[in-house]
Amino acid sequence: MGKFVVPGIALVVAAAVVAVVLVFVTRSSAPTSPAVSADKLVQQGLQAQAAGRTSVAVADFQAASVKDPTNKFAYYDLGVLYQQRLNQPNLAAASYRKAILADPTYKPALFNLAILETTADPAGAINLYNQLLQLNPNDANVLFNLGLLLISQNQAPAGHVDLRKAIQLNPALASRVPAGTTP
Repeated sequence: MGKFVVPGIALVVAAAVVAVVLVFVTRSSAPTSPAVSADKLVQQGLQAQAAGRTSVAVADFQAASVKDPTNKFAYYDLGVLYQQRLNQPNLAAASYRKAILADPTYKPALFNLAILETTADPAGAINLYNQLLQLNPNDANVLFNLGLLLISQNQAPAGHVDLRKAIQLNPALASRVPAGTTP
């Protein structure tokens, strides 16, 4: 019987070593960076948003922004929910600003913030549209919105130039020009 005790102990020790190695390998290969966890939360939030579960999506995006305060997508998607589904423009603007802090060239956040600022802060919106044009001088939607905004701010000559360029880049925009506004 004594002969079998040693191999049995060796087997138990070997199994314990394998278990420790497996735990170590599993932990070291598992995603541990905050960005990965935040990205997963953003994906979950997008799924919840698509399913119409707005409060779950908000919670997921907020959790993602806590895990990774530089995750522009979490802030942007949160802004979209506040703007489009919850009718909370101030919270939307704050979220877009956080996305822009994370990435000053993030066009979707710049564009949506410009739309929000058009009424409350036209000069700020003009600045945002100009930032977008520095990133892409031929963005028809930016030129169109900027043109209309400039016209409304008594800067009609510059506004008409932008409207004409927008329509030249995207002729479908001609149908969206308000009555009485000549591009």
